[in-house]
Amino acid sequence: MVLIPAVPVRQTLFFALLLISPLLWAQELDPQRLLNEDLKRQLPAHRYQMLTLDENAEFPVLVNTHSSPSSRGVAVLVNDISEAPLEQSALAPLVPYLNGLGWDTLLLSPPQTELFAVGERNDTDTQSTSSSPTSKEPEANPIRPYQTTSPMTEQAIEQHKTVFANYMQAVQQERQSYRGYHLVIAKGTSAAWIIEMYNQAQLPPADGIVILGPYLPDSEMNRRVPDLISRNRLPLLDIYTRWDNHWASMSVHQRRQAARKAFQPDYRQRQLVGQSLSDEQYAYMSKEIYGWLSSMGW
Repeated sequence: MVLIPAVPVRQTLFFALLLISPLLWAQELDPQRLLNEDLKRQLPAHRYQMLTLDENAEFPVLVNTHSSPSSRGVAVLVNDISEAPLEQSALAPLVPYLNGLGWDTLLLSPPQTELFAVGERNDTDTQSTSSSPTSKEPEANPIRPYQTTSPMTEQAIEQHKTVFANYMQAVQQERQSYRGYHLVIAKGTSAAWIIEMYNQAQLPPADGIVILGPYLPDSEMNRRVPDLISRNRLPLLDIYTRWDNHWASMSVHQRRQAARKAFQPDYRQRQLVGQSLSDEQYAYMSKEIYGWLSSMGW
């Protein structure tokens, strides 16, 4: 009879923890999961809904109902990339003003995916850095003075856009339970990509869109924003401020010119003046939205 030496229980548990700890660590570092858990701790259950994409993916939507006697419809507010739902520099401070104007609101942030992941260096990079500084060999793609480089990869961008489109489609299903007009208010990168989604018929048409400082975080990609505006066929309010980032400020005049050339009668461009991150700015913004909607007979 062959005796098998017994393995101590403590040693067995140690090796088991070594095997599962990477999985637990990856879950703990998942940005979307962390955002979901933070929101659940901050808000009561009736203030948000968790929309499910699949068995392993869900995202929060903050829900607020209108505070006026009658309802105009539902407004979907989409923050800029990397902005948390309750961040004061995002769209959350605009919500109570819209509720007072008769809008139910659904507020969400885009996917918490990593767009700026640094890729692994290959052998070519290692050889180029270790070569003699006196080497005169020309680079295959030299950087020009007027160009900027981006750490984003096309794969990361496409992955983010795919998940973001799934978010918006899930919100669209939730929106169908509301009556009245359908308004979309989006900021920054989210605004540009949402316009692209509507241009490509990835989403059912909204009754109106409000964009705040739209941009794409890459030099070449950002040049496409005016073209996205020109191909839009939905009523569009384009709001900009002097504290928009450089990417959004670069295309302000081109966006207006593109809309005029495309003969878009329901396009308006308005500038907000005053101090940034001020509560009065959101009151001012809500009045601009109200005036634009009233001009269309809403």
